[in-house]
Parts: sequence; structure tokens; C-alpha cells
Amino acid sequence: MKRALVPLTVTLHTLALIQFHTGRVPPIIYEGFLWQFHLLLALSLASSLLLTTLSRNRLPLLLFRLLTVLLIAYPTGHYVWIGAFLMMGLTAETALYLPLPWGRILPVLTVLPLLLFQGDRSAFHLPVAGAPFPDLLILLFLPLLSGLTACYIRAQQEKQRELRDLNRRLDLAAARLIEANLGYQNYAEQLEARTLDGERRRISREIHDSVGYALTNVRVMLEAGAIQIDRRPAEAKELILRAMEETRLCLEETRLSMRELRGREQPDYRGLTAISRLVKAFESSTGIGVTLEYGEAPSQFPPEIDKIVYRTIQEAMTNSFRHGMATRVDIMFWLEDGILQVLIRDNGKGAPSVKEGLGLTGMRERVESTGGSVEYGGGPGGFQVRAFIPLPPRGERTNGIG
Repeated sequence: MKRALVPLTVTLHTLALIQFHTGRVPPIIYEGFLWQFHLLLALSLASSLLLTTLSRNRLPLLLFRLLTVLLIAYPTGHYVWIGAFLMMGLTAETALYLPLPWGRILPVLTVLPLLLFQGDRSAFHLPVAGAPFPDLLILLFLPLLSGLTACYIRAQQEKQRELRDLNRRLDLAAARLIEANLGYQNYAEQLEARTLDGERRRISREIHDSVGYALTNVRVMLEAGAIQIDRRPAEAKELILRAMEETRLCLEETRLSMRELRGREQPDYRGLTAISRLVKAFESSTGIGVTLEYGEAPSQFPPEIDKIVYRTIQEAMTNSFRHGMATRVDIMFWLEDGILQVLIRDNGKGAPSVKEGLGLTGMRERVESTGGSVEYGGGPGGFQVRAFIPLPPRGERTNGIG
């Protein structure tokens, strides 16, 4: 709005200058007030332009503007257009620059001193007639209209500023909520993995203890039976039968533990299955649409490559959300000359230059550990990451769709 006031105030001062030279100001007043008018008009214009450069303490300059307008309007007599034009700029500036509620009150108050000068009076020792009633209405209406319009514009600006601040806070809160959601998901997965690992260890210890104890007993009984089989065959037979019963019980307990272990086993999410699961969780958490194109990629990768592909896609999608503010992510796979190429492309704000952080550094180091390479930077309409990962020969690879 400050920029719009510059042409407005220049226009109003130009109109006042034109009206002074072509208006009905008495000739003797015109000749006696000529250089003073130009000086006061120049001071008024300069102070108005200076107001657009200040950020505070504008009240003294506004009062100086009011004084120059009154000094110009007093001797020009009943020809009110000069004062009306200058007062229109002043009321607009008062409404826009002064803090509320003074910005809404003072535009009205600034018109009152000008109205008080419109009676019969003397200027340059000559009588000056007051303005007729219709001209007084013009003098009152135009500055008030200008001030009220400026008040309305300022109110709309304040609302827009509040809405922008509110939207910014909401966007920040939503981003933090989504990041927290992603963090909770990762934590839940890690907690589930730790829990499963703890259960496996517990069941392994139970199997070890029970089977070890039972096999020790069986060995002792079989050794005793072997010693007595010639001298006391009946006792040897009883020891063998007890060993067989101990073996049966041990086998049943082992089967129960194995069934419990299989029941708690985590599904085998590897290869493209794990990536599909990752993408669905990302879409659900962020609301960002993700397109997957598998091409000729194998459904599963060797274990060391499987984790690298998974982490590369995870890091790239997280950057698309966190830094790129993207609304869509495309993930494409294809296989060429034994090189698995993975492209992650988004429609975010991109980046003319990229400074490697921990995420990109880790991504590059993981891919380079396989003999591959990573390229990243601004793509068409966003940001893209392209990974080149060598795969083992087909005979050494897990069977897949490629």
C-alpha cells in the first residue's frame, strides 16, 4: 500500500497546483501568495513522500503535513478544491500509518480544522469570503471518503495478515504432526522388531534349556543301559524306554516352542513388497501421492542391496516432504546391463544448489559401498534422486519378476 500512496499523493498535489493556477483565487491573493504556495506545496509533497520511507514515529510528520495544508487552504479563500485535494491525501495517510484505533479516528479530526477556516476572514490584509454551503459539503465529503476508504483497505490488510499468520502456524503444526507421525511409525517398527527379537531370544533360551536338559538325561540313561544290557537286560530295557519317553516329551516341548516362535514371526517384507509397504505408510502419514513403476526390477534383492534400496527411497521421500513441500512423488525402477536404476522424483520447490546433509551423505555412502553411484539435484518441476546399484549375476540373484 505504501507504493500505491506515492502516485496518489503526487497526483493530488499536481491537481492542487493546477487548481491554484486555473482557479478562482482572487488575483491579488494569487500574486501575493504565489511563491509561498509553491514552497508550502513542495514541503507538503516532500513530507508525504518521506512518510512512505518511515516505519515508526510518523505522527510529527503528519502534524507538519496538516499545518502545511492549513497554511495553503487559509488564503485561497472559498475555492475549496485545493484544500480538498491536499486533505484527501492527508486523511488516507493518517488512516494507513497511525496505529489503531487512532488510524480510524484522526482522519475525521483532521478535517475539522480546515472547516473552521471557511468563514469570512482576512488574508494579506484583504477580506476573503467564506465558502458556500455546497462547497463545504465537498470539502467534508472528499477527505472523509478518502479516509474511510483507506481505513477499509487497512482493515482488509490486517485480516489478510492474520490469515497468513494463521495459515503459516497451521502449516507448521501440520508439518510437525506429520513428522511426529512418521517418527512414531519408525519407533513402532523398531519397538516391534526389538520385541520380536526379545521373544526369539527368550524362546531360544527355553528351547536350549529344555532340550539340553532332556538330551543330557537321555544320554545318561542310554549310557547306563549300554553298560547293563548284557548283565541286567530288564533294567537296560527300562532305561531305554525311559529315554524314549524323555525324547518324546522333549520333542513335544520343542514343537510347542517352534509353533509359538512362528506365530510371533514378523512377515517377510523384503524387496518390492517392503517398498510397497513403505510407500503406503508414507502416503497415509503425509497425504502425498506416490506412483510406483517397477519396470524390470526383481521382486527381491540380495540382503545387502535390499536394505540400501529401502533406505534410499525412504530418505528421498522424507526429503520431498520435509524440504521440497511436494504433493506428488514418482518412483521408477528399471534394469539395464546388470545395473538397477532407482529414480525418485517429486514436484516440490526443488533446489538450485544442494548441500549434502547427513541424509544425502548416508544415502551416497550406502550406494557407493556396492560399487554404485547417486545423482541428485533439481529435476523437471521439482527435485530428483537417481541411484545406480550393480546387481549380482542372475544366477546368484533371488528369483523375481525380472
